[in-house]
Amino acid sequence: MKFSALATIDMDEFRLKWRWTDAKYCLIPNSDLNLISPLNKTDSEIAWKKSLEFPNGDSESSTDNLNFKDTQTGEVEENEILSWLNEKLPHCQILISWQPDTAVITNTQIFIKYWDEFCYPSSDDVTIWPENESWVLQYRHYEQFWYGELASV
Repeated sequence: MKFSALATIDMDEFRLKWRWTDAKYCLIPNSDLNLISPLNKTDSEIAWKKSLEFPNGDSESSTDNLNFKDTQTGEVEENEILSWLNEKLPHCQILISWQPDTAVITNTQIFIKYWDEFCYPSSDDVTIWPENESWVLQYRHYEQFWYGELASV
């Protein structure tokens, strides 16, 4: 899937814009916000269908999982998550898909910096992958990341 061939929309038209532009949630600088390009509904659906083709945590591909919460305290271990994401994700453009009508293109640096604004517990199931499809990262609403390496296309 060529990211450059996908049609984007203005951030003001994106239904999840509030995650990055509403003071009740998170206000990110315009310099970072400008690096998040929402896809139009047609191309979001194409991305969604592609996301369903990737293996998940139940597959036999090379995998690594990270559960967010400390089993004793129930607290999210922010530094552990950031370290794990930085270790797994190379610097590149990525596509992030939530639902058939909701997807964006950004880069791994922006995703890692604001991962908790892209991945909401109890509501989001998110699939993230680079243009060459060499890996996939999935977030599940029960607060777990799953990472799998794939054969490059």
